[in-house]
Amino acid sequence: VRGAIKSGLISACHDISDGGLMPALAEMMMASDAFGINLTMPEGVTSSTGHGWAFGEDQGRYIVETADPDALMAAAREAGLDGQVIGQTNASGELKSKDGMLISSAEMKAAYEKGLPQIMAGSKT
Repeated sequence: VRGAIKSGLISACHDISDGGLMPALAEMMMASDAFGINLTMPEGVTSSTGHGWAFGEDQGRYIVETADPDALMAAAREAGLDGQVIGQTNASGELKSKDGMLISSAEMKAAYEKGLPQIMAGSKT
């Protein structure tokens, strides 16, 4: 992974060790309002049934953004690593899946930034 970052093949990277894939994507989206993704879940996995796929934590897995997925997948295979293309980034600021899931980075950021202060103030909303 470090070699691909140094060579410029990877433009963004996040580990999925704390919360899994979906929280990592959310953190990446909240860091840039213009970062969105059209998510392609594996066969048989949906946003309502794929909890292990979406939230499974792993120290050795990363989500990466690349302009050249074919070259990155070839480099991964050459290094003896598995990889999977799970979507395509866009500038919408939204995470979208084919099964209808839609989450806006602005909504995520608002919930993240306001959640703890609302709890501390005793609000239930």
